[in-house]
Amino acid sequence: MRSIAAGPFLVMTAACQRPAADDATATPSLSSASPPRADAVPASAMAVAAGDTVRLRITGMTCASCPFAVRTALRRVPGVKTVDVSYERAEAVVVTTGKADPAALVRAVEAAGFGARPVALRRGS
Repeated sequence: MRSIAAGPFLVMTAACQRPAADDATATPSLSSASPPRADAVPASAMAVAAGDTVRLRITGMTCASCPFAVRTALRRVPGVKTVDVSYERAEAVVVTTGKADPAALVRAVEAAGFGARPVALRRGS
């Protein structure tokens, strides 16, 4: 069982059944099944301001509980205002307070066991 913090509550979920990286029966992740997208933006090239929205392509989510782990990891990054993670679209949309470094967002997702790459930056109003 894995626990996920959800507000003031602690939610217990079954452990995700993602195959191990060295498992010969593992299905390929989205990142290895398709070439890099032309619209991918290097995290180091993004400078964010308050209200900016960073869209990340997330790889490695294999079940409906995976977005909770990604969301939790992203919410812990300083400068994150809101996070929306979609399993169906394999992406996370992060609204910043201006202090969130996109490279830190990628590192947080990777530390949670998933892959991430920035694909868009929309400037706030």
